[in-house]
Amino acid sequence: MQYKLHKSLFIAICTLIFAACSQEILTIRNLNNNEIIACGHGGMGIESIYPMNSKGSAQKLFESGANAIEIDIQLSKDNQLIAFHDIELSNQTDFTGFISDYTSSEIENMDYKKNPLSSEKIISLDNYFKNIPWDSSTHFTFDLKLCTNIDQTAYFQNFVIALDSFISKNHILNNLHIESQDTTFLKLLKKQIPGSQLFIYPTNFEAGLAAAISLDLYGITIAHYNITKEQIELAHQFGFRVAVWNTHSQKDNTDAINKSPDIIQTDEIKDLLDKLSP
Repeated sequence: MQYKLHKSLFIAICTLIFAACSQEILTIRNLNNNEIIACGHGGMGIESIYPMNSKGSAQKLFESGANAIEIDIQLSKDNQLIAFHDIELSNQTDFTGFISDYTSSEIENMDYKKNPLSSEKIISLDNYFKNIPWDSSTHFTFDLKLCTNIDQTAYFQNFVIALDSFISKNHILNNLHIESQDTTFLKLLKKQIPGSQLFIYPTNFEAGLAAAISLDLYGITIAHYNITKEQIELAHQFGFRVAVWNTHSQKDNTDAINKSPDIIQTDEIKDLLDKLSP
């Protein structure tokens, strides 16, 4: 009798745990034809054995069936676009300083030190695009990292010109979302690249909505835990797309989906693709 009671209790607990871990996916309603773009965060995400923004991470992402990728972009000393996440080089490499302190040829000889199983070097955006299996249907998000200690005015202008040239050369304007935290930089982008789909990247929703309205932007990018379903609905009422990030787990993916954003930048791409599949 005691055994049966313990067994029943065990089954009840397991049932509750399973129910909590397998939340129902609700109906999606957004500005992207009620579909969410599943976007790999820097490729396969922050926990991958491949460094973020590396060629290997992007290749694995596309092999998973995803067709959207977020890439962190910086500008080198010789005004070339570089795929790299961190503000400073020392966390990821044996070098110090900013990407903007080095030429592209110097940078592309820098090894990532993240994982001995993954031999990857920092790569220019040109070479990145030449070595990953993208096509005309691929969705890109460029997170522009403005990391420099040189004159900001010249740096911003050179960055915008380099980006404009790259977009034109690769014909990706309609497939590209561009995000930045800097409103001055977004104004320059809006002027230099008409029709670009620009996202403000704020610390809170209220600031993001105000900036999006003021600058007449395309959307708002924000950590999923810093925005509610109701706030996403409000952004949609104003005509702004919403991209969410910091989805590190399967639960994060479910929580984000149930807020109906237009894009989810995830570190768990396979789980997200499974949850969004028909």
